[in-house]
Amino acid sequence: MLADFHPYLTGSVLDGTAGEHSNIDIQLFADSAKEVEIFLLNREMVFEHVEPRNDKAEAVLVLETDTADANLVIYPPRLERVSLKYRDGRARERIRADALRAMLAE
Repeated sequence: MLADFHPYLTGSVLDGTAGEHSNIDIQLFADSAKEVEIFLLNREMVFEHVEPRNDKAEAVLVLETDTADANLVIYPPRLERVSLKYRDGRARERIRADALRAMLAE
């Protein structure tokens, strides 16, 4: 659904440390956060804004579902090819949907 925004799964769901109350972290790369907001509103999806945890993210939108909340972290397109890092300097691992499907199929 979010393919136009070049989504990447990241965080505890990807690295296998997610627990019952963990959020799903998805990085998106869009020309503007408004573009993503309009996309979600047109599909009648309810979301809320939260404060980004780093200065590179333009916005963070949280989608609440029955099973888990998803954090959509929106970055400018120029950062898609940059290795984003955690606050402690470690590289933030991420994976595209097609690679995730292949990994799950193994």
